[in-house]
Amino acid sequence: MSHAQTWVPEYAFNGDIRLRDETIGQQFAAQRHRDRIRARAGVTAKVHDTLRAQVELATAEGNDPRSMNVTLSDLNSLHDIDLNLAYVEWAAGEHWKLTAGKMRQPWVRAGQSVLIDADINPRGVAVNWAQRDWFAVGFHEWVRRGSAGDRGTVSGGQFGWRRAYGDARVTLGAGYYDYASVRGNDPFFSGSNGNTTGAAPCRSNVAACLTQDYDIAQVFAEWSRPLAGHPLALYVDVMNNRAARNGRDLAWSAGASYGKASDARTWEIGYLYQHVGKDAVFGQWIDSDFGDGRTDARGSIVKLGYAPVKNWALNVSYQFSDTNIDAPATVAGVGPVFNRDYTRLQVDLNYRF
Repeated sequence: MSHAQTWVPEYAFNGDIRLRDETIGQQFAAQRHRDRIRARAGVTAKVHDTLRAQVELATAEGNDPRSMNVTLSDLNSLHDIDLNLAYVEWAAGEHWKLTAGKMRQPWVRAGQSVLIDADINPRGVAVNWAQRDWFAVGFHEWVRRGSAGDRGTVSGGQFGWRRAYGDARVTLGAGYYDYASVRGNDPFFSGSNGNTTGAAPCRSNVAACLTQDYDIAQVFAEWSRPLAGHPLALYVDVMNNRAARNGRDLAWSAGASYGKASDARTWEIGYLYQHVGKDAVFGQWIDSDFGDGRTDARGSIVKLGYAPVKNWALNVSYQFSDTNIDAPATVAGVGPVFNRDYTRLQVDLNYRF
């Protein structure tokens, strides 16, 4: 008598906790100071050799899709826990991988570029391919699912090449992100995050909407190698909204990092400069910290990190930037203001398990 093979899933648990002290300054506005916490915990199940699934829960505040931070306020108040990841990944062949659900970003990120917020976990399907020095990904994600008049999607892909030359490693790539059903619509979470809005050409059931389409072409490059026993990386990431009709269509990010705060008594430093035109990228996906979490900003971020012991790290980030580089802010008692100064200091204590 023969018996079918029974698969016993393998489970791995992981997570992290971060405490943050944050000070935010903006010209013509009162300084803000707050303490925040972020916690994530998940489980990955390897069902068999070609199939795995991951579910992760995280702290949340107001269902913000770009942040899992919650502000410590009131008297020992409780905080929400939401579903952060829920996806299945199938290795369809030696070079192919299919992912479906609420997943980690399936595309390649250029260094520490924050043209897309690292905390965004899109919902949809993605197919990844890699062979020798080449890689590619195609994806279809739901930006917003609602009634027939207010849903939005993004479809696109990346294609790239990476190769090692001795200790050095080079990555070159290009991508395209085609957002559908956003112009004339209101796929916002807490406002447009800097994108141009107006009353026209809004759909009949929408009072204020996006006036531009978002069809974004991307090129990126990264070079890395060890230097004096520590990893050095240089990167650049450029995005251009080819559908923008107002000239505010270019975004780019460039920076360098040296070292990595991971093992005991290790450190890292980094620098990033970023410029984001008002309609260069889709505002719902822009980094939630840079330029007050909006497009229409440019500036620098300096980062420092130190790990006294393994899995513990102290990180400091200081941002000095300008907001309203394309369109002025209207400030009471002052009037229209371009190039409004913006600073942000973050001190983080991170623990991973």
